[in-house]
Amino acid sequence: MKERIVLNVGGTKFHTTKPTLMAEPDSFFCAMLASGAWQPDDKDDEASTYFIDRAPTAFPFVLQYLRRDPSFSVGLEPQLQAALLEEADFYQLQNLQTSVRTGVKPNWTAPASPTTGGTQETEGQCGTVSYGHADLAQKFGSMQIQSLKHLEKAIVATLGGTGRPSHSERRAGSNQKSAFKYPTYCCYHEGEVFVADSGNLVVRAINLETGETRRVAGTGNAPLKARRHDGVDALTVALGYPTGIAVLNGSLYICDQAVHAIQQVDLVTGLLTTFLGTPGKCSTPQGTTGGFVKPLEPSVLVSELDTVDAPHVMLADPDNHCLYFNNGCHIQSVDIFSGIVKLIAKDISSPNGLALDVQNSTLFISEGLRHTVASVYLPSLQFVTLAGTSGKAGLKAGKIDQAGKVRLNIPAGLVYCEGYLYITDQKNHCVRSIDFSTGNVLQHGLADAGYAGDKGPASGARYCDPVGLTLGPDGRLFVVDCGNHCIRQIVVKGTELPA
Repeated sequence: MKERIVLNVGGTKFHTTKPTLMAEPDSFFCAMLASGAWQPDDKDDEASTYFIDRAPTAFPFVLQYLRRDPSFSVGLEPQLQAALLEEADFYQLQNLQTSVRTGVKPNWTAPASPTTGGTQETEGQCGTVSYGHADLAQKFGSMQIQSLKHLEKAIVATLGGTGRPSHSERRAGSNQKSAFKYPTYCCYHEGEVFVADSGNLVVRAINLETGETRRVAGTGNAPLKARRHDGVDALTVALGYPTGIAVLNGSLYICDQAVHAIQQVDLVTGLLTTFLGTPGKCSTPQGTTGGFVKPLEPSVLVSELDTVDAPHVMLADPDNHCLYFNNGCHIQSVDIFSGIVKLIAKDISSPNGLALDVQNSTLFISEGLRHTVASVYLPSLQFVTLAGTSGKAGLKAGKIDQAGKVRLNIPAGLVYCEGYLYITDQKNHCVRSIDFSTGNVLQHGLADAGYAGDKGPASGARYCDPVGLTLGPDGRLFVVDCGNHCIRQIVVKGTELPA
C-alpha cells in the first residue's frame, strides 16, 4: 500500500501519498522527504502529518498537478494564477511554473513519433530512424556512451549568477555579483553572452572581458495585455516570458513565449518591434503545442503568418540570413530579407534546442518529451533520429546496436562545432556530446544535480537542469545552468579560463 501522508498547509489539511509528492525529482517535496530531515508534526493527532507554513489557497492546484490529473488546467483568474505561480516557485516545480506562465497544459506522457511526409520509421541502431537519409544513419550507427576523455584538460567556471534566484547587475568597479532567476537560453555576439533571464522576465548581456551585465530588453514585470510593438524602447516593454534568443544582422530576436510572438531588438538603437506573430493570439484553442487548427503551409510570407504558438527555441543562420524557430510543435525558418517562412519539420515532441551544421546542410533538433536528438537534412527535409530511445528517459552506457541503448532525459540546448554536437541533458543534469568522427556519445559532468566543480575539470562538474548552450569564438562553451540560476562556461579547447 502506498504510504499515506497528511499535509497541513497553513492550517488546511490535504491527504495524499508519498509517491505523489515525489513525482517531480527536483522538487521541494522530493528533497525534504528523501533527506529524512523533514519529520511529521508530533503534536498533530493524525499520523504522518507534515506542516508547511504557506497559504493554502493555491495548494489544491499544486496537488492536482502532482497527481497528473487530466482535468488540471492553468486557465485561472489572474489573482489565483499569480498565487499558483508563487507556490510553484517555492515548491521548485519548474514544469508547473512554465505551464502557468505560458498557459500551456502540461504533457505528462511522451507523444508519438514526429511525422514527415513519405518517410517510414523503423526501430534501428540509433533508436527510431526515418530512413531516406541512409548515409547519415549509417554514420551514427556505432554510437557509444563513455566518460569524458577528449576534454580532460577542460575546466568549468561560473560566468554569472550566484546559485540563488535573484536579480542584480554587476557594474564596473563594483564587487556585487550578477544574479539571475531561472535563465533558459543564451547566444553570443561581439564579446557578450546574451541571456534570457526568464524568471526575471528580461534579457540581459554579460560582457566577457569585464564581467559586467546589462539589461537589454524587458521591464521585469509581466505585460498587463499582450500588444504589438513598433519601434519602442526595449527597456520599457514588458516581456511575457523570454526564452530562445538569437542575434542576426544587428538585431536580437526574442521568443516571447507567453505572448506568442517573436520580438526584434535593434542592438544599435535599442528599439523593439514585434517581428512575427500576433501577440496574445495562438492557433490552438488552449495554446497547446500539440497541433494546429489549420495545417501549416510549406511556404508563406511573414505577413501571412498570423500566429506563432509558444515560441521558445531559436537559431540564427547568418550565412543564409534566416532564423529557425519553433511554432508550437513544428520547426520553421524565416528569411529576414525576403520574409519567406518555410516549414522544416512538423509534429516534434517538445522542441527544446536547435543547432546547425552549415557544411553538411543539417539542422539538429532536440525532442524533450521523446528524449531524443534528431537531424533534418535541409535539401530534402529528411528526418533521422540520432541519439536516444523514443519515449524512454534514462542514462545508459553501452553500444546502441546492443541491448543497452543510448538514453537521454529531456535533451534541451544544442551546439554544433567542428564535428561535435553538444547537448544539455536537462534531467540527467549534465552535458552530452556526439563525436561524429567516432560516433561516440560522450558525457560531460557527473549527472548528479548540484552546484559544484568550479575551476575544476569539466568531467567533475555538477549542474542542475542545464538548458541553453552557445559557443564563443575562443572555444568556450557557455551553459545556462537553469536550476542553479547561473551561467557556466567550459573551455573546450584546453585554454585557460579568465578569472
